[in-house]
Amino acid sequence: MLSQIDTILFPDSCEVLEVAPRRFVYPIHKNGSTSLHNSGFRKLELEEIKQLDMIEVFVRDPVDRYVSGVTKFVEDTELDDYTVLHFVDNYLFLNNHYAPQFYWLLNLQRFTEAKLILRPLDQLNTITKLHHNISDKNKLVRVSNKVQFYLKLDQVLVGELLGKTVTFKQIVQTIKHRYPEVYKEVIQRSIDLCNVLV
Repeated sequence: MLSQIDTILFPDSCEVLEVAPRRFVYPIHKNGSTSLHNSGFRKLELEEIKQLDMIEVFVRDPVDRYVSGVTKFVEDTELDDYTVLHFVDNYLFLNNHYAPQFYWLLNLQRFTEAKLILRPLDQLNTITKLHHNISDKNKLVRVSNKVQFYLKLDQVLVGELLGKTVTFKQIVQTIKHRYPEVYKEVIQRSIDLCNVLV
């Protein structure tokens, strides 16, 4: 662990739900996870997750999800909006409600090598008719250039790989090819730091 925030963004747990026989979904915050949880689907044990070949993931427009996630983060704190948004603007991702969906997939990769079927969020109604966590967007939330840079990690998911079945390595390679500057700053920098430790 290089930072305490790692335990928040990359927890030592993972949740996959069996939504039908041999059909598994990885819920991501602000991507219908509350609706999935409230539908009563069976949660798999970690040993079961390791054995999976295929997992569906519902992904959402990165900017829309970011604004919704920050709004949720602001609602959940006891501080005033301006103070919370100051931290959000200056320290980027402090909470997994608005951290990139790529981070979620990275954490999932720690527990399984299953291929991922990337589905648009508007197809979630094929699994559950429940629709929870509808909140107004906080009008104070802004999407800075720095945030937009990181959200390119998710733009690959919704812009290039949506509807496809991919491995996590294919996602990383697509980022490297499509957004080399993001790959270098976010992924390669992390690899370089971790390589010092081994």
